[in-house]
Amino acid sequence: MSKLSQLGDPLEKLNSGIDFEIFRSLLEEKQTIEPKGIGGRPPYDYVLMFKVMILQCYYNLSEEQITNNREKSRIRSRVEHIFGFMEMSMNGMYINNIGIKRVTAVVGLMNLTYNMFRKIQLVSS
Repeated sequence: MSKLSQLGDPLEKLNSGIDFEIFRSLLEEKQTIEPKGIGGRPPYDYVLMFKVMILQCYYNLSEEQITNNREKSRIRSRVEHIFGFMEMSMNGMYINNIGIKRVTAVVGLMNLTYNMFRKIQLVSS
């Protein structure tokens, strides 16, 4: 986050210049959505979505670009978690084998190990 701050994070600039909480009551009043049933994901914070719309206009982004960015970020965070685990606990991603069958077997064992650790984490929590 500090690197982003040094580069000039536009959200920090917005937050320092404008108190967005004064818009909360108006946004919640105008944008209240009735739940379709029990369960499900809670809605995004209205003030956060207001900030996203401001940045969308500022950077001239289409709705499709924002949706694609959100999907890429979701996938990237899942993949980075897996590779981060392999980097930290399995001596990195270096495979010193010759032949596609051996490399495939080693990668398969690494994936199996990750899945077993993940299962243990999910069961214990």
